[in-house]
Amino acid sequence: MQYMIGQVRSEDATHLKKSISRYASYDSNGLEPAIFPDSKESRAKMGLNHPQLARMLCPIKHLMEYQKLPSQTKNKIEFGEIKMDARGWPALLYKGKVAGESFDQQNMQDGLFEGYIVERVLKHILTGPSSALAGNDFHISNTCNASLHGMMSFEAEHIAYGAVQAQSSISSCDKWSENDGAFSYRKFYYRIIDVIRNPPDEAWAAAILQHYNLYVSSLRTYVQYLIMIV
Repeated sequence: MQYMIGQVRSEDATHLKKSISRYASYDSNGLEPAIFPDSKESRAKMGLNHPQLARMLCPIKHLMEYQKLPSQTKNKIEFGEIKMDARGWPALLYKGKVAGESFDQQNMQDGLFEGYIVERVLKHILTGPSSALAGNDFHISNTCNASLHGMMSFEAEHIAYGAVQAQSSISSCDKWSENDGAFSYRKFYYRIIDVIRNPPDEAWAAAILQHYNLYVSSLRTYVQYLIMIV
């Protein structure tokens, strides 16, 4: 079972590589400087080595520092003065045209898990690459993963998986690994699930799930239709 899970995760990551540059750019025109994730040489320029991606990966509590002193903050992260691990949410998890732009230190839950790259990655995986940048108006195929698995709603596990794939896809690692330096994807995954399932604010958790379920409202209708005609 673990082998199969690993194969699926690796397959998702491989398919994402070709599109992640557009998904990581809010206007979907690609990153600047441009990257080509299929190239090992270009992959090495991703993660903290790319100014836009470094901002997305920066722990949200240190984002203001990164904005003011990007090079110095990047050095602090690389040398461990600023911890980049699963205990600190990366800016990419927060909503905004620029990752984390509306982050409120006094209300850290506001916008959490609504980052555009997470949403695009989830749609890429669940409803197909053509849906990732299509907003809410996209064609649903009966061969997409969500249809094949009869997906009727989003759960915490879906959001956590999308966040893991988003973080991993913009890193400089050329292949999947459970750890990227001090960052544990396993801990990251389970921490997201725990926060949504055992939230300090029940209304916030419900709103997050509702936010994602808006994306599958048409999918839910389609799956129900398939069930009726089978």
